[in-house]
Amino acid sequence: MSTFVAAGDSGSTTCPRGSGVRGASLSFPAVSAFVTAVGGTRLTLGQGNGRVSETVWNDTPYGERAAGGGVSKLVPRPQYQAQVSSTANRTLLDVSALADISPGWPVVTDASLHTVGGTSGSSPLTAAATALVAAKERGAGRPPLGLANGWFYSVATRPGAFFDIVPGDNDLNSVGCCTAGPGYDTASGLGVPNWTVLPATLPPPG
Repeated sequence: MSTFVAAGDSGSTTCPRGSGVRGASLSFPAVSAFVTAVGGTRLTLGQGNGRVSETVWNDTPYGERAAGGGVSKLVPRPQYQAQVSSTANRTLLDVSALADISPGWPVVTDASLHTVGGTSGSSPLTAAATALVAAKERGAGRPPLGLANGWFYSVATRPGAFFDIVPGDNDLNSVGCCTAGPGYDTASGLGVPNWTVLPATLPPPG
């Protein structure tokens, strides 16, 4: 079963000040090896809603809000991360999606339309897209997806499967974590799933 969890909006230091935890810290259940932890991006759209640029979501200029990410202090590295991480423990993030309030996600409350952001928006988006793929697979009589991380990490290097997020960081408190770069990183994970390409990378039934 696939379970998607928001990585949190407190950057790489999710433990509050005064908690006694030094350096980068992560939140549970996002740090669990049995979930897909979803981070956030800021997306710039151009004419016809085309993608112009995308960076790690970090709203430091407007308040202390950024997607979680870093290295777990307790959870061992799961096998599916062996190809992208040399650390002994689990790393976050797994994937990312839009978390910035602009353009944001539309929400109707009290008959009024608002836009919201944060990883509480990026996580259900990723879950919904994966559910559509899973439903199509089931309709075709193919096996269930299981934990999506096995699929995501195994096809991470396939051309076009993910939009690689290179610029930006989620460090809110100057603890030295985490900065994006080419390929997998703890600020954006594998990147943003490209749902026009990713479904075709599912392996055939064994």
